Amino acid sequence: MLIHEPVRTADHRELLALATRLWYESGYTGTSGHARLRELFETDVAPVSHARAEGEAVPASFDELVPFIGPAFMRIGGDDKPIIVVNGDKDIETCEADFDKRSIWKILIGGQKLARGFTVEGLTVTYYRRRTSNASTLMQMGRWFGFRPGYRDLVRLHLGREEALGAKEIDLYKAFEAICRDEEAFRAQLEQYARPVDGEAQITPAQVPPLVSQHLPWLKPTSPNKMFNARLVEVRSPGQWEEPTAYPSKQAALKRNTERWMPILDRLSDDTTQFTHTMQRGNGQVATFGFPAQRAAGDPARTRMGCGTTVRPAPHLSGGDRPRPRPGRRLVGRRTPARRCREVPPSRHHRTQ
Repeated sequence: MLIHEPVRTADHRELLALATRLWYESGYTGTSGHARLRELFETDVAPVSHARAEGEAVPASFDELVPFIGPAFMRIGGDDKPIIVVNGDKDIETCEADFDKRSIWKILIGGQKLARGFTVEGLTVTYYRRRTSNASTLMQMGRWFGFRPGYRDLVRLHLGREEALGAKEIDLYKAFEAICRDEEAFRAQLEQYARPVDGEAQITPAQVPPLVSQHLPWLKPTSPNKMFNARLVEVRSPGQWEEPTAYPSKQAALKRNTERWMPILDRLSDDTTQFTHTMQRGNGQVATFGFPAQRAAGDPARTRMGCGTTVRPAPHLSGGDRPRPRPGRRLVGRRTPARRCREVPPSRHHRTQ
């Protein structure tokens, strides 16, 4: 297990005291501890393992694990040191946290030392609340990435969803999701360079530098001193589905969004249509739900929609009457609540020369 939260060594001492108290109060070898472990196995471990074990051995019941609880407890805390604090080279010099020299079954607590280049063999459970504002550092601190086959179903990750970073509050789950999407976009660009054309190799990334995506505005690819030669550019994605990752909230942007849609909305019919949905309940009864259009105040010919905009609804647009977007404008569709009908900004990318 890994606990990666603060950077200061004083905070590590406080975490050590807290984790040590929890360990000795857990009662893992007693009746109450076994009852908690049984509930955890039945509600979490068993269903997840059956879904993700991919052919690996999975205990049929908690009773199969009971004989191994005592030996595991002794391997972790039999020396009265169930927790190792990793915050300096002395931990490596004393072999306390050297996975190359011995098998380690411990709970690790650390900060900066665990940020880069530290491999935790057999890591299964991670409690992570460390904050940073660039994707490179965040990716390096993801010690759970690259786990080995054989225990994928046992990996658990606990992330802070409301962590303070300066004056703002960030969601670490969304942050790691964003950097994974950044990497997937980067790999997709490299893949298109690798495809041969008429049996000949295409240009290499060195000839056309790939773009580094940034899905979260506050999470830059790396620190500013490493981006002195980078330019912020925007790209279009014709023929590709792109899910928007941000919505403007300022009045000026919302007004522009409405103006760009008005040529299309003005060509819709004045007639309103009531949509219905019919379903059969479990008891055999048939229920019909209606979705009537709402008239906007002061204008009987228009109906009220989301985003404070009034539009004229119509069942559909015929192919010959469908207005075309102006060049350079990309209309992106997405199923969203009515009040999220905002302008979709183009993706942000960084190009390094």
